[in-house]
Amino acid sequence: MSFAVNLAAPFFAVYMLRDLGFSYTVFILITVSSSLTRLLSMPKWGKFLDRYGTLKTLKIGGFLIPFVPLLWLWSSNPIYLFAIEIFDGLAWAAFDLSSFNFVYDVVTRQRREIAFAYFNALNGLGTFIGASVGGLLATHFPFKIGFHPILFLFLISGILRFILSAFMLPHLREVRKVKPSKPLSYFMGGFIRRRLHRI
Repeated sequence: MSFAVNLAAPFFAVYMLRDLGFSYTVFILITVSSSLTRLLSMPKWGKFLDRYGTLKTLKIGGFLIPFVPLLWLWSSNPIYLFAIEIFDGLAWAAFDLSSFNFVYDVVTRQRREIAFAYFNALNGLGTFIGASVGGLLATHFPFKIGFHPILFLFLISGILRFILSAFMLPHLREVRKVKPSKPLSYFMGGFIRRRLHRI
């Protein structure tokens, strides 16, 4: 997943500043919206994870993050991209929190250090290889298909994320007891409760 993500991740900034010609102010607002949303949504995802399990949270994040680079293909409107980056922050908050927490769930206390060492090493390796391959494709694009090289990377990254989520996540199993799941009701219930409280 790190490889698939980093095929495109380093080039969002290049695309906004060089190709779309955004000012640094617009660029910062779009970029910060993802990080801020990720930070603010972590507590909500943490409660969701405690209630419905690490695996369900991981599957939701794994289902959502492939859409992010694909949604960048539809429009270059700054307001649209700002909204996409908010969506990005929500999706990655779920995925990051649950993938890290999953190691705690499936590994014994005695082996956590080595498990996290592998986890971080493989993520780092995937990041390095993905960014390197993405850089080669972006600068030495081998195909003449009338498609912007960076947008092509977004497309490939999104497709690979979908493939990885579809093939890998079904093989994982929850290892701790969780409540019967109706995740949508968890979010909608909170939304409805807040509206009723205001009334």
